[in-house]
Amino acid sequence: TLNVNLSNAVLHRAKPEILRCVELLIDKMHTEMADLLIEVVDVILHCVEPGHLKVKSLNEVFPAICRFCQVSHCPATRRIAVGAKNGSIALYELRSSKCQVIQAHEASITANAFSPDGKFLVSYSCGENRLSFWQTSTGMFGLGTSQTRRIKSYSTSPVA
Repeated sequence: TLNVNLSNAVLHRAKPEILRCVELLIDKMHTEMADLLIEVVDVILHCVEPGHLKVKSLNEVFPAICRFCQVSHCPATRRIAVGAKNGSIALYELRSSKCQVIQAHEASITANAFSPDGKFLVSYSCGENRLSFWQTSTGMFGLGTSQTRRIKSYSTSPVA
């Protein structure tokens, strides 16, 4: 157990350096990082102090990740939505440290955003030419599992 505790302590101390490296990778290899966006957000959320996102927005805590239109943070509900290249959306529940992945589109997610109250999410896929609206909800008093369901979907004109 000494080895495990020692390695955990080293990893804990390395969190600021890991975040600095992720920020550099986003700056230098933006396209490649976009291809791994859900995994990148996993690393960021592991390295960021949990209390920081209770009082600050994701843009304040780690501005580099907010350069991606596929990442949206709702401070009201403490959720983060991340659109992926494979058409899925990962919804992170910061209150419970859980992640729900939904298959949202047949092509890569171009952008997504929460409504101000966090009850709705919109996602857009340029490759699919589709805009989808999602209702996001949790159980009573924010307890229990979250349920996300598509409530509307519209075809859009191709973007030139």
